[in-house]
Amino acid sequence: MGKKFEEKLTNYWIKHYLNKGHCSLCGNSGIIDTCGTTTAAGIDVGRKNFCICPNALVLRKQTDKVLEGGKQ
Repeated sequence: MGKKFEEKLTNYWIKHYLNKGHCSLCGNSGIIDTCGTTTAAGIDVGRKNFCICPNALVLRKQTDKVLEGGKQ
């Protein structure tokens, strides 16, 4: 992810999802857990996803570094 994109994403998050200094999507954990979520037709679509908050951006970078390190 580029720095400009991260800035735009963070600004979007601040505008729409910051609540009392905390992320209203993930509660500052950086992970949104939708496991067990199904569509109206009953298809299981849940999983754990990185949030769009700054905590998640850091976690994603760390995870990417771990994955890159494992490929070498």
